[in-house]
Amino acid sequence: MLKTLLSLFPIGASLLTANGAITLTDIAARLDSIPPVTGHATYSVYLPSSPDPVVHDINILSIPTDSDSLSRANYLLDWTLETPSGKSRAFTAYHNGNYYRYHNNRLAEYHLPEDEPSMTSDNPVHLSGQFIELIPRILARRLQDMATDSTYKYKITSNDNSFSINGVHRLHGYDGMEYDYTFDTNTWLPTAIDIVYNPTSIAEQTISAHITWDTSVSVPSISEDMLMTRFPDIFARYRTSNFRVNNLIGQPVPTFTAVTPTRERYHHVHNENFRAPTILAFLDTDAGDPRATVRDIRAAIGSLALTADVLYIFDSDDSDAVEDIVGPILPGETILFRATSTRRDLGVTDSPTLIFCSPKAGRISDIQIGYNKNMPSIVTQKTTSANFR
Repeated sequence: MLKTLLSLFPIGASLLTANGAITLTDIAARLDSIPPVTGHATYSVYLPSSPDPVVHDINILSIPTDSDSLSRANYLLDWTLETPSGKSRAFTAYHNGNYYRYHNNRLAEYHLPEDEPSMTSDNPVHLSGQFIELIPRILARRLQDMATDSTYKYKITSNDNSFSINGVHRLHGYDGMEYDYTFDTNTWLPTAIDIVYNPTSIAEQTISAHITWDTSVSVPSISEDMLMTRFPDIFARYRTSNFRVNNLIGQPVPTFTAVTPTRERYHHVHNENFRAPTILAFLDTDAGDPRATVRDIRAAIGSLALTADVLYIFDSDDSDAVEDIVGPILPGETILFRATSTRRDLGVTDSPTLIFCSPKAGRISDIQIGYNKNMPSIVTQKTTSANFR
């Protein structure tokens, strides 16, 4: 944990460096003038519930742009994370009014002028993403805001090779955050960021980022063509216009949340195991014959020599209609409704759609789209196969 800093540091306090006294405004101005640059960060998140940190390896590409008042920087943050099922990759990118965010097998996009409310709000989507303060010009904006906000207490110290900003963010008499930003004296680029949120509380969380920069390489411009070349599979499989549930075969089920008829929330996390082979059965109260699908699924599960679970998932917000279709719940069954976002996030476009998932990492092993007169046999075969994936 960072050393707790009491209110000993007046706002805007600074110490002498080799170049004289500096302030947050000075540092922000220098960061704002950084030319195009690439970098790499090892970004560790320490949680009270785990003895080991969650470590992200992040590649950074930052290009200042004076003509864009929404961001003043085009950027790409491309990171990997080790998970129990292997490496997980994600990225965020912004250029000239276009924002892309890929995570959890879904590519979200925001483009001006269509998505102007999301990009011009008080907390614009392209300036509030994960790791965004690693972009020099965005960190500059952050420091400039701190310089005029009396709830931030800080001091600036220096040595021959670096200088640091360290302090606390104090609200209503409590320290909500301790922070320590370290910069290289020659380049003025950040080399380390250490932040403790909710210090000394049960919800304490620490992040520690170590950053290296390369100012000697040619930095490529960021455009949609550049991103599609860098991430061809992601754009081909997970772009909204292309995204279908078939694209997820072999992948863990994305994170989703839906409501049960008793108003409890069912929450599944990406890469989380299922208790047993699990069928996600997307049904529609007003299309096809959902009762026949439920009947066939139950007939198949009842014939298996193994345990399997079923989630009956509906868009409808009419819990009575949903419960009338499914009938009395059997062991291992769950009803979910108001699941429009879940259907969208899994790329489901037809009813019924059955997604067969393995217990390990909730990986999707097979899919059945549409009703088939041989449904009991199909469910038996695909559920059995899912148990061994």
